[in-house]
Amino acid sequence: MKHIVFIVYDFYPVSSGIANAVMGYSKVFVNNGYSVTVISSMLSILTNTMVTEKKVPLNEEKDNIHIVRIPYPKFGICKEFFYIVRAIKQIQKVCPKPDLVFGMGLVTYAAISGIAGKLFKIRSMTASCGSDVDQCFSIHDRLIRWIGLKLNTIVCAANSSHKEKMVKISKRKDISHIPMPIPEEPFAESKEEIKERVGFEKHLFHIITAGRLVESRHGHIKGINYLLESLLYLPQCKLHIIGHGPLLSEYKNFVNKNNILSRVDFKEFLPRRQYVEYLYAGDAFILPSLHEGLPLCMIEAMYYKTPLIVTPVGGMKDYIINRKTGLFVEERNPQSIKKAVQELIGHKEEGRKMADNAYDTYQTCFSEQAILDRFNEFLSFEN
Repeated sequence: MKHIVFIVYDFYPVSSGIANAVMGYSKVFVNNGYSVTVISSMLSILTNTMVTEKKVPLNEEKDNIHIVRIPYPKFGICKEFFYIVRAIKQIQKVCPKPDLVFGMGLVTYAAISGIAGKLFKIRSMTASCGSDVDQCFSIHDRLIRWIGLKLNTIVCAANSSHKEKMVKISKRKDISHIPMPIPEEPFAESKEEIKERVGFEKHLFHIITAGRLVESRHGHIKGINYLLESLLYLPQCKLHIIGHGPLLSEYKNFVNKNNILSRVDFKEFLPRRQYVEYLYAGDAFILPSLHEGLPLCMIEAMYYKTPLIVTPVGGMKDYIINRKTGLFVEERNPQSIKKAVQELIGHKEEGRKMADNAYDTYQTCFSEQAILDRFNEFLSFEN
C-alpha cells in the first residue's frame, strides 16, 4: 500500500478551494487503496468564523484519512520557521514511512515537503495552485518559493500560462500539468427538488457565484462588482454570492444604494454540503474574474451540470469552449454579462446542452479516474 502525506494550509473542517482540492485528492487515493495523511495548520481554523468556536482535535480520522493539525505559532518574527520545523518533525513521525510527501502550494508548503524529502529520503513533490506564481511579491515569499522549486518534483495545478511562468521561474522544463480534483458529492434528488429545499423562488432565474471577495493591483479579482452592476438590468434574476472578504461591505453598500437587496443573497460562509446544493440548484454559475489559476468552483459547476458564464482568463479558457461548454463574457463589462444571462434565459435547452458538454469535459479531465491515471502516469506509481 502506497502512503501519501499532504502538507497544506487549509483542510477540513475549513471549506476553501485548497482544502476541498486536498480532500478531493485524498478521497481519490483512499478509494483506490492508498493510505493518506494530511498535515495542516490550525491557523485557518482559528480565524474562520464557521469553526472558531468548535473544539477541533489535533488528530482525527475522517473518511479513512488521517488528519494531523499543527498549531501555528502566534507570535514572533520567526514563527514561520518554527512552523516549518514542527511540520518536518511531524512528517518524520508518520508511520508507515511515506512513499510521497506532497506540498500543496509553492510558498511554505513546498519548502516543507522538499526539505523533508531530502532529510528522510522520501519522494517529494509540490503543486502550484495559481496565486503562488503571479502574486508572490515579497523577497521572503520568493526565497521560500525558490527552495520549494529546487527541492521537489513539480506539477502545475493551475493552467498552461502558469506552467510557462513556473518553467521560467524555476529554470526547469520537467514540469507537468495535473489539475486538482474536487470531492465528488452526487445528489439523488433532481435540481428542481433541491431548488425547493434551499428556497429558490420559482419565478426568478438564480445565478450563483463563489470566491474570496478580495482585490489585487489588477482590481476586484472575481469581478463581482461587474456582476452586481449587470443585475441592475436583469430584474428577473437573483444573485447568490457565496464568499467572504474585505470587499463584502462595499458590495452590500452597492446593493442597498441601488435598492436590489431582495435580489442579492449574501452567503458569507456555507458548510460544504449546503454550498454544493446552491451550486447544483443554480440556473447559471457566473465567474467574471479578471485573473484566475484554475478555479475549483468552475470545475464543481461542470460536475453539477450548471450552465457556465465566465471570462476567458486563466484555467477557464483552457477548459471552456465558447458556446460549446459555456459562454464567454468580456472582462469588466456588465453589459456583456447581461447579454449572456439573457441568452441562457431565452435558450434554456442550449444552456442544458452546454452544461452536458461541460460535464463530459469534467469526466475526461477532472474525474477521479482521470486524476488517478494522470497521477500514476506522472509518478510511475503502481498500487
